[in-house]
Amino acid sequence: MFKGIMTSTGIAIVSTQMQLMNVVEAIQQNSIGRVVLIVCGISKSRVSQVKYLLQKKEYRNFFSRIYYFNFFFKGFQVWMNLGLFYITIKFLSYFKFEYCLFSNYWEPLHRYFQYVLESSGVKSIIVDDGTGMMQFAVDRNKELNTGIPATRLSSRSYKVLFGSKLGNYIPKSIHFFSIYPLELSKCDTFQENKYTFLRSKSALLFPENKHFLHKVIVLGETLVQENLVPFDSYNNYLDQIHNFFKDKELIYLSHPGEITESLNEANKQVYEKRKSTISFEMIGLTLDEDSVVVSFCSSALSNLVYLGARCQLYSIMLKEIEIMQNSDKERMTRMYNYFHNIGIPFLPIT
Repeated sequence: MFKGIMTSTGIAIVSTQMQLMNVVEAIQQNSIGRVVLIVCGISKSRVSQVKYLLQKKEYRNFFSRIYYFNFFFKGFQVWMNLGLFYITIKFLSYFKFEYCLFSNYWEPLHRYFQYVLESSGVKSIIVDDGTGMMQFAVDRNKELNTGIPATRLSSRSYKVLFGSKLGNYIPKSIHFFSIYPLELSKCDTFQENKYTFLRSKSALLFPENKHFLHKVIVLGETLVQENLVPFDSYNNYLDQIHNFFKDKELIYLSHPGEITESLNEANKQVYEKRKSTISFEMIGLTLDEDSVVVSFCSSALSNLVYLGARCQLYSIMLKEIEIMQNSDKERMTRMYNYFHNIGIPFLPIT
């Protein structure tokens, strides 16, 4: 029963396929060995994507044991799974791990995971979950300077289960494993994610990516769903992208979290709408120079720059007046400045 756990040198927690991909890179580049994996499901589609990647033996072989906890239910099931998660993490903390790997610095499940394991003396490694890592670094420095934890206990169930533990908890030291340039405090360390595993395996593992060659791929985002940009404005940008690339085939690749319809009837006729079972970085690495990737603010753009992808990359700069939430204007401005600094051009449309 405990054989797989007892021979493991690390334990990791993920909620998305992107997080899983980066955990594997950290394991491989740090020679960590076999790892126990905790999957916290935040939606059925996200869990399906994680399972799809784990079906490939090249990824599955990194893990000695896998536990799944789904939190997209309602009522009693949520409480039951939270309780099982709480007990499981406590149980696993009695084993001698050298490393714990997590991805979301604010999220209570990831934070509690780190809180419990840090007390047993493990090395904490945070891996990228998109460009959110840059904000995590900012918030990490802020909590060290102010003494106020960055944890976000948003729901009643989180407050009941984790409030007493996380209310005053600030991690002692974190190893940041990232492709992004980060300014960190002296108590933390940094290691560049070079994506050595993904680079060596992408073409072999994902031959279906050939469908995207020589086309314009627009990376869908949840801007409409999250009430950040009006539906009509979003589709106006898509229409302008179509006009700019009139001689090329266009694909609209839905975001994994995109539940509501973002395309109007006219754009449904123009774009081939697809969903992917893998993170776009795994597709982007197999594209050639004739392929084009366009997005508003997807972290996939910057990731592909650091990965040395050959495809053409463009960002769409949203007009400030169209960003509906004031709190997001600063974040978007920071993101666009970052894209500019790393050489991602903006598509010349208005």
